[in-house]
Amino acid sequence: MRSSSWRVAVLVSALVLCLSALVLPWAAGRAEGGARKTCHNGLLRGPYLGQIEGTVLSGVPGAPGPVGAVGTITFNGKGTLTIADMASLFGNFFPRTGTGTYTVNSNCTGTATVTFETPPQFKGLKQDLAMVLKGNGQMFRVISSDPGGVVLGSFEKQY
Repeated sequence: MRSSSWRVAVLVSALVLCLSALVLPWAAGRAEGGARKTCHNGLLRGPYLGQIEGTVLSGVPGAPGPVGAVGTITFNGKGTLTIADMASLFGNFFPRTGTGTYTVNSNCTGTATVTFETPPQFKGLKQDLAMVLKGNGQMFRVISSDPGGVVLGSFEKQY
C-alpha cells in the first residue's frame, strides 16, 4: 500500500512540473491587460549607450587582435539606425560612424547590419549582428554574426 502512494505522489509531482513548464512561459509573456507581449522594430527608438568587446581573427584590416568600442546606436523605430563610437581595434584608437538597418522579431530577437563610413580604412566595411531585446526595448545584447571572430556587446536606452 505504501509503495502505491509513493508512485501516486511521484506521478502528481511530475504532472505539476509538466503543467508548470507549459503555463509559466505563457503567463510570463502576458501583459497586465492579458494580451501577449510581442516585440517589433518600434521598440527600438532613440539613442542607446553601450559597448562591444571581443577578438577578431580575420576579415578586418589589421586582424587578428582585440577589439572594443563605446558609443551610441540611434534607432528610428522603423528599421534604420546610425552609430557613433570610439573604437580600439588592434591597439589603434579612433572614432567610427556608420549607418544601417535592423529588424526586431516578435520573439524579441533580431538582426542588424551596420556599414561603417569612417574611419577611411573601414569605409564600406559591414558588420552583421544578432540581438536580443529585454525590458520592452530598454536594453539589448548583441553578438557579431560575421565569421572570423567573437564580438559581444550590451546597450541600454540613454533617456
